[in-house]
Amino acid sequence: MRGLDATGNAYLARKGVLPHGMRQDATGKLLVPLKDERGWIRNLRIIDPDGGKIFLPDGRTHGYFTLLGAQEVSPRRPLLVAEGFATAAALREMLGLPLAIAFNSGNLLPVALELKGRYLSVRQVFAADNDHHLPQRDPPLPNVGKKKAQEAATAVGGLVLLPEFAPHQEGTDWLDFADTYGPNVT
Repeated sequence: MRGLDATGNAYLARKGVLPHGMRQDATGKLLVPLKDERGWIRNLRIIDPDGGKIFLPDGRTHGYFTLLGAQEVSPRRPLLVAEGFATAAALREMLGLPLAIAFNSGNLLPVALELKGRYLSVRQVFAADNDHHLPQRDPPLPNVGKKKAQEAATAVGGLVLLPEFAPHQEGTDWLDFADTYGPNVT
């Protein structure tokens, strides 16, 4: 993938994570490739320095993912699956495990099935977002991150790791958890 080295990218600096081989364009937008099961780039997640996120127009995302640490995937180690790049990067840095980025909760199941076909004997662990604030709304909404991760884990015989927050805390993902409690608590 073309682009400039993302070291020093404003979005990554604000999130406190490394680029993990990602590139950026000349305006500082982070470019994260979504790949198919053969490793072909099929779309891009474009992240503005301020955190705004888009995919390429008319690009497919269903079942596509980014894999950090692909060469480390092995039946002897779990393969983590997370929603967003910054959360995935933080988990990779904290745990040193290979990790697939699904980009949103609705893509967890399609990505899980693709990964299962590719890595049949590898245990998938879903580092879910905990949208704990949604059931507290009026009217209440489901905890989508938790629900979609549980569905994906059930489909492939995986596990779900859910970050816990007090009701008054605003955090929802593992990056928020590390920011709140420190990176060594996980």
